[in-house]
Amino acid sequence: MTRKTLLVAHDAGGAELLSAWQAEHAGQGVFLHVVDGPARRIFERDFGPMPPADLTVMDRLEPGDLVLTGSSLGADLERRAIARARERGLPCACFLDHWDYYAERFGPPGSWLEALPDEIWTPDTYARDLALRTGFPSARVLLQPNPLQARLRRQRAAEAPLPPDSEGRLSLLYVCEPIGLKLALLFGDKAGLYDDEMILVSKFLECLARHAPRVARATLRLHPTEPSDKYDMLLQGHAKLFPLERSNEPILARDILRHSVVVGVESAALVAGLMLEKNVFSCLTGRPWNIALPHKEIKHISDFNDIFRESITS
Repeated sequence: MTRKTLLVAHDAGGAELLSAWQAEHAGQGVFLHVVDGPARRIFERDFGPMPPADLTVMDRLEPGDLVLTGSSLGADLERRAIARARERGLPCACFLDHWDYYAERFGPPGSWLEALPDEIWTPDTYARDLALRTGFPSARVLLQPNPLQARLRRQRAAEAPLPPDSEGRLSLLYVCEPIGLKLALLFGDKAGLYDDEMILVSKFLECLARHAPRVARATLRLHPTEPSDKYDMLLQGHAKLFPLERSNEPILARDILRHSVVVGVESAALVAGLMLEKNVFSCLTGRPWNIALPHKEIKHISDFNDIFRESITS
């Protein structure tokens, strides 16, 4: 009998992982989908229109099938899918897609351990070690090949290499993210003491304006949850000083490959930049706080000018 796999995702990070995993396992059974939020756009980008479906599709599964979920922090779609799979005795795994708030992705303090699926899939040793330090049962934590790496390699092979700039200028991709939401979660009514995404993008663009002769071009890539016009006022104020645009590219790898430097705070897109062998900076200006990305290859700076001080021209 053909094995069925139900993929469940809401947020973009989990959807990218699960979509790449499905592509790696194409032809190995039947794939069903319950996707919502930013995940729907990603799956439809990769596999075409997704018919509406809810978790009752799980009633079509049998004990030898698999439920594979993302790990959204705010949305509860994956948590409900895990609970429903447990009730029905169906094998269930969750693929962790970031490097923070692992326990909170499964439930409130005191009950999250009871809400875990059968297996916790981790895409690298950083994620595996963090899951174990958090208290996940070691027998459930499995290190899996990161399917995004294979996808990124294929996408890189399909793109023409970025030619070196004849004047040694930088092309910079800034990956945006709604940092203010995390600051509110971390610091409550003191969140205003820290630089949010609007301040960070403004400082980034002001820095590029000061170094305009060394900027070949710059691109802002918005987070999937951000409205498309969120940074338009900032863009309009700087677009005459150096080549600047907001990306409409649906495929992250293409944006990364068209730039020599990737900049952000703690977006998973920075890790994709590492996989594509770019120079990657995490810049946190103003009052510092502990960002989630543990990858040692990322250059952590507190001043955007440091990008130019390092004279990166690759």
